[in-house]
Amino acid sequence: MQMLNSVHNDEQQDGRLHPVPSIHRAFLLLEALADSTKGLSISEISRQTGWPKSSIFNILTTLKQDGYVAQDPESSRYRMTIKLFSLGGAVVERLDIRRLAYPLLTDLMEMTGETVNLGILDGTEAIYLETIAGPGAIRVNTWPGKRLPIHRTALGKALAAELAEDKLAAIIEKTGLPPGTPNSHTTLEALQADLELTRQRGYAIDNEEDELAMYCVGAPVYEYSGRTVAAVSVTGLAHRMPPESVARISLAVIDTTRRLSELMGYREGAYDVIRDT
Repeated sequence: MQMLNSVHNDEQQDGRLHPVPSIHRAFLLLEALADSTKGLSISEISRQTGWPKSSIFNILTTLKQDGYVAQDPESSRYRMTIKLFSLGGAVVERLDIRRLAYPLLTDLMEMTGETVNLGILDGTEAIYLETIAGPGAIRVNTWPGKRLPIHRTALGKALAAELAEDKLAAIIEKTGLPPGTPNSHTTLEALQADLELTRQRGYAIDNEEDELAMYCVGAPVYEYSGRTVAAVSVTGLAHRMPPESVARISLAVIDTTRRLSELMGYREGAYDVIRDT
């Protein structure tokens, strides 16, 4: 609640601004209600903020009329509704992930010197949205719009690792597990074991499973609710990715996906909150 009391101080520090205190208070009230699992009464809000009860009542009444808060008829406590969640979801769904990701992908390419990819799950396959080849990288067989199997590519496995078991099984039932090389997984059990390892370490690998002599590291990107919406991968020649290089590259990939996830509105632990409600 300390932030609630800083409104007027912030306004006084910059005379060029002409903020509307009641709007500040409305949004700060919403933030306070969002942090409360049981809701808040007018008296509780007043004690914590020092604001007059009449002002709080007027703001809450307006928010209630507009559908942003609801009042429990028994306890008289106010709580958030899902209206703001719906508005936020609409904004996130319209975000251009390619535009947000491009600077981060460029940084990753410059850091690794290898080809960097951004992709999403589309039906039963992964699809590349963007690829950026490094200056020293060979021209690997990737391009925006290319589709790839989820069971033998790092980007595909990073996406598949977040799927529910029944959804993964349904996809494999449709597509089968066609091998790309002798290293490819050919049973659902082997794939599931690989995906479990992917979840534990935070990244997936393709060790010459899709193409011989090629190695790939990938990690998932999350949006505001914790749902996986994309994945980022780095692809290069296997002989240029010994274990020490993979360790360095995997950390760089995870850092890139973490930063992109934050741009998509993801907060650590946010998914647990939503899932438990």
